[in-house]
Amino acid sequence: GSSVILELKRDAAPLEVTVVTTVAQAAVPADVPVTEADPAAVRVVRLEAPELPEPVLAVVPDGAATEPLGALVWFDPPRGAVDAEGALRSWRTAAARHRVAVLVPGSSDPQRWGRADIGAVARALDSLRSRRAIDPSRVAVAGSGAGGQFAWLVAERLGPAVRGVALVGASLPRQATIEPAEPGRSRGVLFGGSATEPHLRDADRERLTAAGYPVGTLPGGDGGDAPAENLCAWVEALGVL
Repeated sequence: GSSVILELKRDAAPLEVTVVTTVAQAAVPADVPVTEADPAAVRVVRLEAPELPEPVLAVVPDGAATEPLGALVWFDPPRGAVDAEGALRSWRTAAARHRVAVLVPGSSDPQRWGRADIGAVARALDSLRSRRAIDPSRVAVAGSGAGGQFAWLVAERLGPAVRGVALVGASLPRQATIEPAEPGRSRGVLFGGSATEPHLRDADRERLTAAGYPVGTLPGGDGGDAPAENLCAWVEALGVL
């Protein structure tokens, strides 16, 4: 990598420190540390807040309240209320193994994700933080199809609080703005699954890379389903890369 000289002041005395930069890894590492997973070692939690019209369902690993967890918000294509049993079943083992809380909100409108849903996600994350310690370096959003495009809009709105975005079977929304990455504000981006318009995804990769974002490929998700294991491994890796 290249070298950057930082000029600091310590007790009013100037100090120069040389830092060697490296490219952040966006893909899921093959050797992410894992724990033995028991699907029963999680609980389904209803995240409630006065401003939330409907509770947001989450799969949360058991453990002490002070143990930091990663957090992943997953957006299916819009469908209204979430069926707890069907929507959360595939996340239990991966959430337990990688110590990641997985939130699965429903859309307020069965036909589309909307502005109100972004506010609901922010409040649900606040509700989760009031229950469990959340590692701020391991917070990500992801989704499939229209849910993947909405995940990008959520990340834009929540800013540096979101450290990763994964789009499965989706390209960036047409109204997406890509600001140049800044230290402490960049986020990793993964694309997974089969894109309906591959040329748009290729263009998205080029735009993101030019803006300084690490862009990688998420294995799995070709059927449009959530690749739960790989996504949770990626969120866990956000805290160790």
